[in-house]
Amino acid sequence: MKNLPIYFLILALISCGGDPERTGSNQNLEISFEIDTVMVDAGDHFFFVQYGLGMSDVDESRKLLYNFNNQDFKMEIINLENLKLKEVKQYEKEGPNGIGGGFIMRVQVLPDESVLFFDFNGIHHVAKSGEKIATYKLNEINWQGDELGDGEEINVSSLDTQDGKTFYGFYGTEGFFDSKNLGIAQFNLSDQSLRLFPSDFLQFTSAYEISLEMNGGGMAKAPEQNRVRIIDDRILITTSAKMNYGNGIWS
Repeated sequence: MKNLPIYFLILALISCGGDPERTGSNQNLEISFEIDTVMVDAGDHFFFVQYGLGMSDVDESRKLLYNFNNQDFKMEIINLENLKLKEVKQYEKEGPNGIGGGFIMRVQVLPDESVLFFDFNGIHHVAKSGEKIATYKLNEINWQGDELGDGEEINVSSLDTQDGKTFYGFYGTEGFFDSKNLGIAQFNLSDQSLRLFPSDFLQFTSAYEISLEMNGGGMAKAPEQNRVRIIDDRILITTSAKMNYGNGIWS
């Protein structure tokens, strides 16, 4: 398996109760990283690379790479120490443990080796054994605390969590002509609490969106890829449009 070029674009580093001097503006940020190409012994198996490992996640503590085939609902688990395919797990599309019904666009492995499957409607949480723990359809939850406005929703593709309970991601309006990022949402699936942190700091990314209108009347749109990642007690916001290191926005 040939690993692909990786690049990181950092927009803002947000610290919960962090030092204002550490997150001040006009600072130089140096990033260094190494890219290595490795060969993985797959045996008779053919790896799923259709989305360029876009359906993968890494368990750093166990040194395992999880790569999900969202067409066959199979998870390839690769040992990164001996560079061998460890196992291929089959997940169910339908039934009590099914994760089908929507296009799975991302996976995340939790510390207990359970897996979160993100689709456009919500989140499927599946135990290591393959038994489904729960399915959460975010637009059907009666949130406690802050309220989303009419036409506003949580952007599932941007979400990140460390424990499978508390999530951070973007919220806003979705639509071909009127999509808008309105800020960051923090929610907890255990008590169904929701907090919204309005901000317009990502509005500039709309200028980088690509829209295509074809002669036959069809239209397509490629929005910028904005994501949230939790690192220790901070939230890292990435965008494919621009690199910037900004101030924290809440404590």
